[in-house]
Amino acid sequence: MTTKESRLAHIQTWEKSGLTKQEYCVQNGLKYATFISWFKKEKVQSAGGKFIVLPPVSSQDVLTIQFPNGIKLSYTGSLDSDLINWLFHA
Repeated sequence: MTTKESRLAHIQTWEKSGLTKQEYCVQNGLKYATFISWFKKEKVQSAGGKFIVLPPVSSQDVLTIQFPNGIKLSYTGSLDSDLINWLFHA
């Protein structure tokens, strides 16, 4: 098994285990900080780490962005590329 395959196997096993990350690491002889770095790296890679291009919306549409932590950002009004760029870099 390659290192990447090993990391993915650990992450998948942990997800099915019902254990906290800390408990899983203790039971499997892994350093917690190392496991967290694997987890973050693989989750970013699996998400693609890229934005997708959205079609233009009319001024009556609502743009809603839901972040992984559950926070929702909604905007109603005229949207242009400068506004969208500002939203993502503010």
